[in-house]
Amino acid sequence: MVPDEVLTAVRKSLTELDVCNTSVLVAVSGGADSLALLVALQELSEEFALQLEVAHFDHGLRADSHADARFVSEFCQMRKLNFHVRRCESIVAESHVEEQARNARYDFLAHCAEQLCCPFIAVGHTANDQAETVLHHIVRGTGLRGLSGIPTRRRLRDYCELIRPLLSLERSQLEEWLRHRNIDWLSDPTNASENFTRNRIRNSLLPLLQVQFNSQVVAALCRLAGQSLEAETGLSWAANRIRHEHVQVQHAGERTVVSIACAEICDTPRSILVAMFIELWSELGWPRKEMTTFHWQSLVGLVAHSGHPSGCTLPGKIEAHWRRGVLTITSG
Repeated sequence: MVPDEVLTAVRKSLTELDVCNTSVLVAVSGGADSLALLVALQELSEEFALQLEVAHFDHGLRADSHADARFVSEFCQMRKLNFHVRRCESIVAESHVEEQARNARYDFLAHCAEQLCCPFIAVGHTANDQAETVLHHIVRGTGLRGLSGIPTRRRLRDYCELIRPLLSLERSQLEEWLRHRNIDWLSDPTNASENFTRNRIRNSLLPLLQVQFNSQVVAALCRLAGQSLEAETGLSWAANRIRHEHVQVQHAGERTVVSIACAEICDTPRSILVAMFIELWSELGWPRKEMTTFHWQSLVGLVAHSGHPSGCTLPGKIEAHWRRGVLTITSG
């Protein structure tokens, strides 16, 4: 008997994610990816002691989108699965549609997970989604974190996290798997729209790369994401050591003062210092979006400074000053 590559991959993912003896909310749009995810999880539910709940979010961007919800509802009814649906009426189609739709969907999923006491939300992102995400980040301009692409798991709220059991599988594998089981799926016509950057990458750029450069480009981009995640993990580990061993933070009312003894870390690779400062900004809730590469590198330059007192002004009215081997950063 030929091994079932889809069930084998999902079984491996659930084991690595330590998802067992628990409730899982499965996000199902009706497309091949999410349907394959639901079918695989149901076939493995007894093995992993999973209680499945199904959620469908109707973005309301098409006049006939209610038909998708009906399709998923009937599919769940046939398989005796609990079904939860919400239709969104608040997305403004003129601007940032993709971001609004994603945020509204995740808000609904998080609400369902809380109401149903599901600590896990399973979504059907595949290796193709991973490759598209990495390409999207590259063309927009990104660093190591962006090259890491989509994580296998991430905390969505305090009470639940997203898991992606299909990230090692390509879309074509899932479609063939469903065909073998005589399971039909829906095709979303908005996926063909050239108005969305993601669709242009999926329908034009990625196929071009596959035909003219590398037929295995999806696998190559997924390997790049995995290698970038490992490198970022190493940077984060080193940055956290510096943060806890060489950085002091004091709070006085609304004023925060950070002190760094530069002599002990001035020879640290610049990439690690930048990672440390980024983590520090996140920890303190300082404005990270306004910080540019120039600002991060200015801070690193002050750590390595050895001359007269100097400093710089940073976004959010944050001041950084170097004096006698100590870098002081103040806010408030």
